[in-house]
Amino acid sequence: MQMGNRLIQVSESLFPFSENMGEHEKAIWQNDIIALFYSAPLTIIGLIWLVFVTDLSIFKHHWFFMLGTLVLVYIFRQYDFFAYTEIKTGLYADWGNSLDAIPTWAAALLLGPTALWPGLLLHLLNFIFKWKENRATGKLLNRIRHYCMDIADQTLLPLIALSFYLAWGGSFPLAGLGLFQVLPAIYATFLWFLLSRLLWLPHFIRSFFPASHSLTHEERTSSLTKIVKLYAITDLTPLFVAPFSVLTAGLYSQNGLSVYGFIMFGLVMIAGLANQLSKVAERSYHRSRELERIDLLGAAIINAPLDASTLPDLLTEYVPGMFPDSQVEIRIFPSQVLLPGSNEWSPIPESLWDWLRSLSNPEASFYPSGEPWPWENKPAPSSLLVAPIFNIDTGGLIGGACVMVRWFPPKIIPYFLPALQSLATQVSSALHQADVYTRSLAHELVLQELSMAGEIQANLLPDQVPQITGWQFAATLEATRETSGDFYDWIDLPDGKLGFVVADVADKGMGAALFMILSRTLIRSHALDHPSRPEAALRDVNERILDETGADLFVTAFYGVLDPATGHIDYCNAGHIPPVWIDNQMHTSTLTRTGMALGVLPDAKWERGTVILAPGDILLLFTDGITEAENREGKFYGNQPILDIAGKCRGLNADEIKQNILDNVHTFAEKAFLSDDITLMVIVRESIKDHF
Repeated sequence: MQMGNRLIQVSESLFPFSENMGEHEKAIWQNDIIALFYSAPLTIIGLIWLVFVTDLSIFKHHWFFMLGTLVLVYIFRQYDFFAYTEIKTGLYADWGNSLDAIPTWAAALLLGPTALWPGLLLHLLNFIFKWKENRATGKLLNRIRHYCMDIADQTLLPLIALSFYLAWGGSFPLAGLGLFQVLPAIYATFLWFLLSRLLWLPHFIRSFFPASHSLTHEERTSSLTKIVKLYAITDLTPLFVAPFSVLTAGLYSQNGLSVYGFIMFGLVMIAGLANQLSKVAERSYHRSRELERIDLLGAAIINAPLDASTLPDLLTEYVPGMFPDSQVEIRIFPSQVLLPGSNEWSPIPESLWDWLRSLSNPEASFYPSGEPWPWENKPAPSSLLVAPIFNIDTGGLIGGACVMVRWFPPKIIPYFLPALQSLATQVSSALHQADVYTRSLAHELVLQELSMAGEIQANLLPDQVPQITGWQFAATLEATRETSGDFYDWIDLPDGKLGFVVADVADKGMGAALFMILSRTLIRSHALDHPSRPEAALRDVNERILDETGADLFVTAFYGVLDPATGHIDYCNAGHIPPVWIDNQMHTSTLTRTGMALGVLPDAKWERGTVILAPGDILLLFTDGITEAENREGKFYGNQPILDIAGKCRGLNADEIKQNILDNVHTFAEKAFLSDDITLMVIVRESIKDHF
């Protein structure tokens, strides 16, 4: 244990160790150090041994065959086959192999140890060409460990097997396909295979434990079983193909290059097919896995609370298993993190989110490791998948989903992009649903508040008309919304007089309703202060409105003071629609404005008007909700219909007059929307014959 820790400390001083590495990445790093420790000496021994046994004349006399071997090894390594298994949610083990040992071993049986150089040279060239990329991506130690083990597998182990081959009676080249000629070659082939598996087995076993530290005993057993099966599929497959190297070597000895080439061509076809099947199988597996997780996430979102309060928990539960060996993070700008990254992997850089927010029209994209990220001019240490999250209503960018893959093979990673796009769409849909739900709640709350305000307003209106001998009174208010800016009122004044008000706030909605309540209260208060002087009452009301409100609102009002005994009315018309006075001879006149609306100017004044209602006279007061009522053709109701109806209402009581006017207004407008509140007040002085 102490030796392992010392090795790790020495390696950290030789190779830059990122403090931002996650737990699983650190475990991989430490495993690479241990594997490098035991494989490096074997590699050095193998290289020295190969140099000593190399026959340079073989390069001169068999250069074409050696070149062909190099090409075949390269092709077989391109057509590798691989498989993956999930150890725990979102964490995968992978194992791969190729048939490159067949041309290498066949050449070694024909030409001896010198034929091992083509495969070795390819390893060295690949290491050199990818040095900068591996260093930039932080995978240099991993690659060095991998190359050391591969080189030991391509030099020391086959040299041992070839030594036994010669000891068992074999020769270079393999003389033919006779039993006694073939058996030493087959034994040596199996020996190389066995030694190779022993070389890789410690690393294989140790690589399982960093991933299994957080598993239960049952989960660990199940995962180990999966890995053993994976190992058997990928690493035992060459065992059944290895004898073909003996066959091809024997056929070459007996029949020459043409038969050898035909066999190798067939093996290349098999390798290509295995490679494609691996890709299809893994693509299908991961795609079905992604669809399953996406479907489960979608169902969970549908069944979750509409306010998306559980969305982060659902993402944490379903998303990690969607993308293997990955750091996944989902953010909503400017700073909401719906799904934070895992501490097992390196964090996603903040510069990514700044870059994504700066884009005007981002698209889902894949950026492979080793190539520069869009916001940096240096090779990226990890492959990156980015999908923007858009607002469904506006189409604007509101966030993003990012997957950063450090160790998973790059050839599989682009297949994850459709799943990431689907995930981003689901998140966008869930947020839109939550927004609609929130707005619906807010709208419902506003409606409740407006309804309550409307009830309060309705309770402020007089619940009954005055009962005065010789007089009839009627009034109504029809609001187009829950609240109203219109109001009317009756005010009992000293000496048996009666104040009456019809008013209209120049706005709609809650603000107008509040302004209406304030105006009604002030008029009532100051009417009692000046029971016989309506102009003084309105002056004080105007001052109070301007002093106590900062709203850019005003109210038109008609305020009159009636002496029931004489029919004498003192009034002020503060910018309101002039009431209509119909005398008992059916002559009409209007009580015109005597000043401006209330709440406009601080020093405004109003003149007092006076009329006397004789028996049989009618006074109609109303707001512009009547005169501006509009029909489907866009025509306004106006004043004239009121005069016409009033002329036909002689002999009717106040309620009947009121109802006739309202019915006529509604008939005129048909089913067209009334855009303003309707307030109507009717005052009738009874004639003498009305008492009999």
